[in-house]
Amino acid sequence: MSGRPEQLDETVRRWLAVAADDLRVARHTLEMPDPPYWLVAYHLQQAAEKSLKAVLIGHGIAFPLTHDIGLLLDLCGEHLPESRGWSGAVRLTNYGTQARYPGVAEKVGKSEVEEAVGIATEIVETVASRLGQE
Repeated sequence: MSGRPEQLDETVRRWLAVAADDLRVARHTLEMPDPPYWLVAYHLQQAAEKSLKAVLIGHGIAFPLTHDIGLLLDLCGEHLPESRGWSGAVRLTNYGTQARYPGVAEKVGKSEVEEAVGIATEIVETVASRLGQE
Protein backbone atom coordinates (compact mmCIF):
# COMPACT_ATOMS: atom_id res chain seq x y z
CA MET A 1 0.00 0.00 0.00
CA SER A 2 3.03 2.25 -0.23
CA GLY A 3 2.79 5.28 -2.43
CA ARG A 4 -0.63 6.18 -1.05
CA PRO A 5 -1.33 8.64 1.72
CA GLU A 6 -0.96 7.15 5.20
CA GLN A 7 -4.57 8.05 6.08
CA LEU A 8 -5.80 6.02 3.10
CA ASP A 9 -3.66 3.06 4.16
CA GLU A 10 -5.16 3.25 7.66
CA THR A 11 -8.70 3.34 6.26
CA VAL A 12 -8.00 0.27 4.13
CA ARG A 13 -6.49 -1.54 7.13
CA ARG A 14 -9.59 -0.77 9.20
CA TRP A 15 -11.92 -2.14 6.51
CA LEU A 16 -9.79 -5.28 6.24
CA ALA A 17 -9.77 -5.71 10.03
CA VAL A 18 -13.56 -5.50 10.20
CA ALA A 19 -13.84 -7.98 7.32
CA ALA A 20 -11.53 -10.37 9.19
CA ASP A 21 -13.66 -9.93 12.33
CA ASP A 22 -16.83 -10.79 10.39
CA LEU A 23 -15.15 -13.95 9.10
CA ARG A 24 -13.95 -14.83 12.60
CA VAL A 25 -17.44 -14.33 14.07
CA ALA A 26 -18.92 -16.55 11.35
CA ARG A 27 -16.45 -19.35 12.04
CA HIS A 28 -16.89 -19.09 15.79
CA THR A 29 -20.68 -19.16 15.47
CA LEU A 30 -20.44 -22.37 13.43
CA GLU A 31 -18.88 -24.05 16.48
CA MET A 32 -22.11 -23.58 18.44
CA PRO A 33 -24.56 -26.44 18.75
CA ASP A 34 -27.32 -25.85 16.19
CA PRO A 35 -25.82 -22.60 14.88
CA PRO A 36 -28.04 -19.92 13.34
CA TYR A 37 -26.91 -20.46 9.75
CA TRP A 38 -28.63 -17.31 8.52
CA LEU A 39 -26.49 -15.25 10.89
CA VAL A 40 -23.31 -17.03 9.87
CA ALA A 41 -24.21 -16.36 6.23
CA TYR A 42 -24.78 -12.69 7.01
CA HIS A 43 -21.29 -12.33 8.52
CA LEU A 44 -19.74 -14.18 5.58
CA GLN A 45 -21.41 -11.79 3.15
CA GLN A 46 -20.21 -8.85 5.22
CA ALA A 47 -16.65 -10.18 5.27
CA ALA A 48 -16.62 -10.42 1.48
CA GLU A 49 -18.33 -7.06 1.01
CA LYS A 50 -15.95 -5.18 3.29
CA SER A 51 -12.90 -6.81 1.71
CA LEU A 52 -14.02 -5.79 -1.77
CA LYS A 53 -14.78 -2.27 -0.58
CA ALA A 54 -11.25 -2.12 0.90
CA VAL A 55 -9.90 -2.79 -2.59
CA LEU A 56 -12.01 0.01 -4.01
CA ILE A 57 -11.05 2.44 -1.26
CA GLY A 58 -7.38 1.55 -1.69
CA HIS A 59 -7.57 2.38 -5.38
CA GLY A 60 -9.67 5.50 -4.99
CA ILE A 61 -12.69 4.00 -6.75
CA ALA A 62 -16.05 5.41 -5.72
CA PHE A 63 -18.78 2.90 -5.03
CA PRO A 64 -22.46 3.18 -4.14
CA LEU A 65 -23.87 2.13 -0.81
CA THR A 66 -24.63 -1.45 -1.73
CA HIS A 67 -24.48 -5.04 -0.53
CA ASP A 68 -24.33 -6.28 -4.14
CA ILE A 69 -21.28 -8.54 -4.34
CA GLY A 70 -21.59 -8.83 -8.13
CA LEU A 71 -21.40 -5.07 -8.54
CA LEU A 72 -18.44 -4.81 -6.16
CA LEU A 73 -16.63 -7.59 -8.03
CA ASP A 74 -17.19 -5.74 -11.31
CA LEU A 75 -15.82 -2.53 -9.83
CA CYS A 76 -12.76 -4.35 -8.46
CA GLY A 77 -12.08 -6.11 -11.77
CA GLU A 78 -8.86 -4.59 -13.04
CA HIS A 79 -7.37 -4.19 -9.56
CA LEU A 80 -8.25 -7.69 -8.40
CA PRO A 81 -7.87 -10.10 -11.35
CA GLU A 82 -8.70 -13.07 -9.11
CA SER A 83 -12.22 -11.72 -8.77
CA ARG A 84 -13.07 -13.00 -12.26
CA GLY A 85 -13.02 -16.52 -10.82
CA TRP A 86 -15.37 -15.72 -7.97
CA SER A 87 -18.68 -15.93 -9.82
CA GLY A 88 -20.10 -18.04 -6.96
CA ALA A 89 -19.58 -15.09 -4.64
CA VAL A 90 -22.62 -13.38 -6.14
CA ARG A 91 -24.76 -15.77 -4.07
CA LEU A 92 -23.51 -14.04 -0.93
CA THR A 93 -25.47 -10.90 -1.79
CA ASN A 94 -28.77 -12.27 -0.49
CA TYR A 95 -27.14 -13.24 2.80
CA GLY A 96 -26.42 -9.59 3.50
CA THR A 97 -29.98 -8.53 2.93
CA GLN A 98 -32.83 -10.99 2.46
CA ALA A 99 -31.51 -13.76 4.72
CA ARG A 100 -31.82 -11.44 7.72
CA TYR A 101 -35.57 -11.05 7.44
CA PRO A 102 -38.02 -13.83 8.30
CA GLY A 103 -40.11 -15.02 5.40
CA VAL A 104 -38.28 -12.94 2.77
CA ALA A 105 -35.84 -15.55 1.46
CA GLU A 106 -35.40 -19.28 1.56
CA LYS A 107 -33.88 -20.71 4.70
CA VAL A 108 -30.08 -20.76 4.76
CA GLY A 109 -28.80 -24.21 5.66
CA LYS A 110 -25.56 -25.94 6.52
CA SER A 111 -24.57 -26.78 2.94
CA GLU A 112 -25.06 -23.19 1.75
CA VAL A 113 -23.01 -21.89 4.66
CA GLU A 114 -20.22 -24.41 4.10
CA GLU A 115 -19.91 -23.19 0.51
CA ALA A 116 -20.10 -19.55 1.61
CA VAL A 117 -17.31 -20.06 4.17
CA GLY A 118 -14.98 -21.16 1.39
CA ILE A 119 -15.92 -18.26 -0.85
CA ALA A 120 -15.68 -15.59 1.85
CA THR A 121 -12.40 -16.99 3.17
CA GLU A 122 -10.83 -16.91 -0.27
CA ILE A 123 -11.94 -13.32 -0.83
CA VAL A 124 -10.80 -12.05 2.59
CA GLU A 125 -7.43 -13.80 2.43
CA THR A 126 -6.73 -12.87 -1.19
CA VAL A 127 -7.62 -9.23 -0.69
CA ALA A 128 -5.60 -8.95 2.51
CA SER A 129 -2.60 -10.54 0.82
CA ARG A 130 -2.90 -8.41 -2.32
CA LEU A 131 -3.37 -5.11 -0.49
CA GLY A 132 -0.53 -5.96 1.88
CA GLN A 133 1.81 -6.31 -1.10
CA GLU A 134 0.94 -3.07 -2.89
